[in-house]
Amino acid sequence: MSTPFCTYAAPSPGELTIGWEEERFLPAALALSLRLGLPLTPSPDHPWQLVVTDSGYRVQERQGRERSQVRLDLTRARPATSIRRELLGRAVAWSDSAPPRVLDCTGGFGVDSLQLLNWGCRVHILERHPVIFALLEEAMARAASRPDLAKTMDRASLRQGEALTLLQGPLPFEPEVILLDPMFPPRDKTALVSKEARLLQRLAGDGPPAEEEIQLLTLCRRLALKRVVVKRSRHGPCLGGIRPDFHIAGRSIRFDVHCTTA
Repeated sequence: MSTPFCTYAAPSPGELTIGWEEERFLPAALALSLRLGLPLTPSPDHPWQLVVTDSGYRVQERQGRERSQVRLDLTRARPATSIRRELLGRAVAWSDSAPPRVLDCTGGFGVDSLQLLNWGCRVHILERHPVIFALLEEAMARAASRPDLAKTMDRASLRQGEALTLLQGPLPFEPEVILLDPMFPPRDKTALVSKEARLLQRLAGDGPPAEEEIQLLTLCRRLALKRVVVKRSRHGPCLGGIRPDFHIAGRSIRFDVHCTTA
């Protein structure tokens, strides 16, 4: 799957490079370099690298003496207890008798999709950024190779591209729920999760223009059989200024819910 480097990316193709942890991973790193159109550099001191390792891909950023890194691990899961009290479970109207079919239009690092998969949902993930897509794809394949997770990952599918374009083509199922998680700046600069979120945001760069976000939300509201769920910071504005039917708020985030059925 050959994809041009995303035009929205903050690091330019010359800044982000492909590295490898050990010499035996050089062929895989070379293949990834050709696929993403990114240069191959062995130096671990390079400011931005996507590194091929024994335990999967790792993306790392070095700024002076500080180094941030993220390796996706979709094998970790919180216990599926009290789902109805979880913000996400309430937002997607989860039911143990019929977990909803969910289309995640902004896959990111796959945190919400993984939780939905563990709750028994079928999830189709879209991710526009080719490097983030590569991280997700490799992590999903690694999870699917584990016998205890194979059935869970069988309910997952993944495509790379702009959601506005992909949603106008065929989908693997009619989504009951569509999930949108437009990037918003993390406010907590000390928590580990915020470091990961900041690295994701730095890697992904600016999202689409506001008018494209409105077009996407409008299209999602036409396609979703039951509801569109938009993840926002707790006090952030509504996506595109479009008010939801209701919202479910936590301490730092909220889910705006647009109902598409009476």
